[in-house]
Amino acid sequence: NPYRFEAIISNNGSSTQDVSMVTEVYDLTNQYVTFSDLTSPLTLPTGQQDTFALPLAWTPSNIGSYEAKIWGSGTASSTDTVYKQIEMTNYTYGKDNNVFDGGYWVSNAQTQNYITSWYDIYANEDLHAIDVFISPATTAGTSIHAVLYEEDIYNFGNPIFLDQSDDYIISASDVGNWITIPFTTPFSLQSGISYSVGVGGYLHPSDTLAIGTSGNSLGTENRLFDQIGAYNNGMPQWYYILNIPMI
Repeated sequence: NPYRFEAIISNNGSSTQDVSMVTEVYDLTNQYVTFSDLTSPLTLPTGQQDTFALPLAWTPSNIGSYEAKIWGSGTASSTDTVYKQIEMTNYTYGKDNNVFDGGYWVSNAQTQNYITSWYDIYANEDLHAIDVFISPATTAGTSIHAVLYEEDIYNFGNPIFLDQSDDYIISASDVGNWITIPFTTPFSLQSGISYSVGVGGYLHPSDTLAIGTSGNSLGTENRLFDQIGAYNNGMPQWYYILNIPMI
């Protein structure tokens, strides 16, 4: 799948600058710069910010580890550099930072949610399972299941339900670790379609279920579905969430 790089750049200086976003991707396995690009300059008055997006997408050619460097280059100065670590694999598709930094409740005595994450598909693939990081706040013996939705780009608040896995019972060794939840049969994902994968649980008086988060997002590609209306006077509702679920 191709990578597209974007950044929000602010001019915190005392004068107007013409600013470009610059990106380089370094192949850590083979030790060379495999991609570089920059945007056309935008004029940023002092105290203003804008969103920059590279004109070219990067398509990795090798399995392995990469580091992306992203910075803004202005007329008279440059921004700090942001470093992003990327791991290319044959079969795993993820977007979190793989470092546990928080979590979302899936279910407990008050809530019963789906936590989902959006993925664009660029080649036909079969989905066999999802991996999810189980938060240390989870009770061993709790049930969890995977869900799959097709996204409707014209109606973001109402994804189309496609499939649900059998229940998976969390063991003590699963807590604080990644687990794999298989679907009963592989589901064929189609190129050009966007999907959301997620997990759900069940309201329970004592069992708790939470999954890990890692990093922050722009707020439109990760969501929480309140199945029982715990946050909305009994009415089920989808919500955007800003922390990236480890799914």
